[in-house]
Amino acid sequence: MKKTWQWAFENSQGKVTGNVEGVDLRDALSRMLTQDVGDNRLFGEVHNVPVDALRLAPGNNDPELTIEQNGFRIDIKLAPEMYVVREGNLLVLRQQRFRAQLADGREHPHDVCALAHSVAEMHSMTDKHWPDADFSAVAGEQSGETRQ
Repeated sequence: MKKTWQWAFENSQGKVTGNVEGVDLRDALSRMLTQDVGDNRLFGEVHNVPVDALRLAPGNNDPELTIEQNGFRIDIKLAPEMYVVREGNLLVLRQQRFRAQLADGREHPHDVCALAHSVAEMHSMTDKHWPDADFSAVAGEQSGETRQ
């Protein structure tokens, strides 16, 4: 089963981040490096990442990988299964696996898993079942804050 992986690439020119779907770290790294970045060029080619970098990625259940060599750094980690965003007055718990669909304007009918009025209320619903849910989009809000 494919999972969502978050990646970050950094070199002297800056930092680029994104998400890919893959079955394990090696698959995720391969998909990251072979993304088309325009003009029929691949990400790994544009950023001079040697194909040997794939040998450093395990084909198992490891949840994260860091590669530092030749002036660049690649970080890949398993994305949280769930994430929380604010939509109007409500906090919405969504599934990571439907994020790309939502970005394309096609909301999946099973994407939304919970609604809450405050961060504290959302934590009370999610912490037991999804302790790694990503709250970064609402991190600046007070845990008891409710919006009207």
